[in-house]
Amino acid sequence: MEKRVLFIDNPAPRMERELRQLGFTCERRELDYEELLPVAAQYAGFVIRSRFQIDRRMIDAAANLRFIARIGAGMENIDTAYAEAKGIRCINSPEGNADAVAEYVIGSILNMLRQYARMDSEVKAGVWQREANRGYELHRKTVGILGYGTMGRTLARKLSGFGCRVICHDKYLKNYGDEYLHVRKYQTKVKGAQEAHEASMRIF
Repeated sequence: MEKRVLFIDNPAPRMERELRQLGFTCERRELDYEELLPVAAQYAGFVIRSRFQIDRRMIDAAANLRFIARIGAGMENIDTAYAEAKGIRCINSPEGNADAVAEYVIGSILNMLRQYARMDSEVKAGVWQREANRGYELHRKTVGILGYGTMGRTLARKLSGFGCRVICHDKYLKNYGDEYLHVRKYQTKVKGAQEAHEASMRIF
């Protein structure tokens, strides 16, 4: 059977090129959920962002499906447990938008510290309030990151360029750390708990 991959959403050109090199036939079709159902069995792979849900009904209809590739980090629109139980590999690309997310976070931090949005509106209205809009430097500020996966690591790396003190906690990882963080154990009390529980803190 021909190995056909359906691009439900458009990926980077490199992905299509490499799939073709592996012997797949790549198709770009603008189908909605109901339009895909009757032809789903024709494809060995789906490539999707967030156009619709790949649920049990779709997975059952796609009898020849071998993989589902998510363009992005989150897999919330794919029933990964059901797909993997049927031998379908589920793939995501968390590194794809890590830089964009980190830059957005830093831009938002700078906006809060420097009040750019408010100053922009005031200047356009002919108002100049120097002292009222005096901002703060990001340099040497402490920035906390919850989660130290691809997004967290990328953000920490970029914040290090501003000279920030980066702290991070990830309840899923153990013994993690890099040149932007170092390990410190601390005790924190959880409200309503009988005992303090131990957590790991990564501090730059």
